[in-house]
Amino acid sequence: MASLEKRARGGYRIVFRFAGQKFSRSLHTKNPRAANATLARLEDNLHRAELGTFPIPDGVDVATVLLSDGAKSEKTGTSN
Repeated sequence: MASLEKRARGGYRIVFRFAGQKFSRSLHTKNPRAANATLARLEDNLHRAELGTFPIPDGVDVATVLLSDGAKSEKTGTSN
């Protein structure tokens, strides 16, 4: 389950749990419609990940993968 938080300056942040870990990310929007659309997509991706139909590769930033619909999959903890 995921939820939206409206920040003091009017922007939205999304908060969710996955695999026992809590994640929160700014949505960089003050538009409630855009924030709710992102929330709906994230909840669908979370559900699909639980079912095993949305693969999340090892070693990637889980929040980035889920919020980008799988389009972005940067590795975590790597430096160039």
